[in-house]
Amino acid sequence: MYFLLPSFTPFIGFTPIQASFFLSMSGIAGIPGRTLTGLISNIKQVGVYIPYASSMAVVAVATFIYPFVASHYPGQVIYVTIFGMLVGSCYVVTGPLSEKFFQVRLRLFAVNKRI
Repeated sequence: MYFLLPSFTPFIGFTPIQASFFLSMSGIAGIPGRTLTGLISNIKQVGVYIPYASSMAVVAVATFIYPFVASHYPGQVIYVTIFGMLVGSCYVVTGPLSEKFFQVRLRLFAVNKRI
């Protein structure tokens, strides 16, 4: 999305300035998105599975709906905000998730095994 949005947005009728605004909005929305994901995953009743799976599911649904709302400015703003908030949220809980899934105590070891 970050590579294709600057060239796709002018193609459907928006200006390059609006395309850069959408890209900036996506990056700015990622800050509270990742922070909230970290806070939510620390709640004992929620755990790390729900934020990981739900962020991926919401991004998938939003991306499926995107072609239908892409030509409208509010649709672009809503999609870019949702995408920016949730696309990086799964990376916040990847360490604790791999720690639970692989039963590894050291996160550095879990990260090195994934790479």
